[in-house]
Amino acid sequence: MRYFLGDNLAIRVGLGLDVRNRTNKDYQNPDGTGGVGEEKESYSNFQLLPGVEYHFAGGEKLSTFAGAYLLVGIEGAKTTRTNYTAGVYTSNFSQTVEGQSSLGRKGTTFGLGLYSGFDWYFVEKLYLGVEWGLLFGSTSQGDVVTTTSAGGVTTVTKTAGGRGSQFGVQALGALRLGYQF
Repeated sequence: MRYFLGDNLAIRVGLGLDVRNRTNKDYQNPDGTGGVGEEKESYSNFQLLPGVEYHFAGGEKLSTFAGAYLLVGIEGAKTTRTNYTAGVYTSNFSQTVEGQSSLGRKGTTFGLGLYSGFDWYFVEKLYLGVEWGLLFGSTSQGDVVTTTSAGGVTTVTKTAGGRGSQFGVQALGALRLGYQF
């Protein structure tokens, strides 16, 4: 979403949301009888992308622009296993992994992006647009806490998080359709 402050200057806000869940099961017996072991995994990622863009003078139907945005992302993940480990049924076993699943890991991301693109107004106030840009980001992964109960014994382990950074070229919306209010 973007809002024009004048003929050439606009502020914009982008939102991103990715939520994924997966459940794996295995029966105690090959014929499907007995108990059922289960593994539930979840992952979520929320992103907020505020920015500003400058639109260059041009024709009536084509608007070229360049801008910058900040990226703030928060990720969460969890895995819960009940009578299930390493892909098979395991009686009297439970495990909770806070901060990690095969779908992703808990963490935060901060970044700065630079981009340019154009919008083609094929009818009044309705446009098709393309963007491309550069993104520099820094990610901090949180600690992972695993609580395991097997045979009446409970253990808790903690794995330290980490940091990473990335720099890349990206297409921010290979083709987008928009309406100017």
